[in-house]
Formats: sequence, structure tokens, C-alpha cells
Amino acid sequence: NDKFATEAVAPILNKVGAFTANPIVRNIVGQPKSSFNIREIMDKRKILIVNLSRGLVGEDNAALLGSLLVTKIQLAAMSRADIDNVVNRVPFYLYVDEFQNFATDSFATILSEARKYGLCLTVANQYIAQMTQEVRDAVFGNVGSTIAFRMGADDARVMQRYFEPRFEEHDLVHMNNRNFVI
Repeated sequence: NDKFATEAVAPILNKVGAFTANPIVRNIVGQPKSSFNIREIMDKRKILIVNLSRGLVGEDNAALLGSLLVTKIQLAAMSRADIDNVVNRVPFYLYVDEFQNFATDSFATILSEARKYGLCLTVANQYIAQMTQEVRDAVFGNVGSTIAFRMGADDARVMQRYFEPRFEEHDLVHMNNRNFVI
């Protein structure tokens, strides 16, 4: 049925059209072959900085590009399984600000599996409720260090267990600007 096909395809084309309407995004995803190799960047200790400013590429585009990039980094890291000895896997440091925007359920896998592939993660976000429960469990179940700045009461109730007995809920809520706990 032609009408059904048109109705089914139109929303997809609208999404793809909106995604590729931005010239920056179009230049990134519209290439037949990637101009850089994530695995090579990792193994050769190169630096990759990606600005996914929502003002630059739009909110949906930033989230999609960020998720695609995090997935590519995860796959590149996992491809390091071909290096037999874990100590020979060059550490690669991935810093993700506002990571909840890119934290798909596969991000939970990255958090639990990354270390053995030499992928070291530093993630930051504003408050706990921004994460899905699965991602939240993966974060708190796998982090080696937690750094917290002043936070709201809801987050302080959750976070106090990571900082007690030295710091309690009241301390976390009433920290001064530019102070933090580790």
C-alpha cells in the first residue's frame, strides 16, 4: 500500500533531514569513509577533542553525535582484545562532560568493561536524576573515585554514603563555591 509506505517513511525522512540539515553534522556523517581511525588515536597516544556544543550543532544532533562517538570509542577499545597482555594496551582517557546526554544503556557496558581494554573514563554531570537507573547503577558500581561539588538535598541523600563518616548530607549541601569532596 503506497499510502502506508509514505506514512511510514515520512517521519524517518524528517528525522534524517533534520539531522543532516546542519552543515557541520552533514560534513561529519556524510562522508563515505572516516578521515580518522579511533583505534589508531588510542594506540598512538593521540588527542581527540570534540566540541558538541548544543548551540553549535543543536541539542538532538549533539546527543546523536555524542552517542555515535562514544560507541565508536567503545568499539575501538574492545578491538584491543587483540593485544594479548593487558599491560600492553596503551591507556586512553575519555572525558565526557554532561555524559548523561550520551549515556545510552550501552554506556553501562563501557563503564563496566572499559578498564580491561585500557579505556579510562572521567564522566561529569549535574545531578543524579539525569541518569537512567541502569546507568546510575553502572556508575556507582564501577567508579574508582568520586568527586562532588555542592549539591541539592536529593543528591546529598544518595551521595553521603560515599563520603561518610567524614562528610555528611549537610556538608554536601552547604559547601562553598569552588570546594569539593573526594
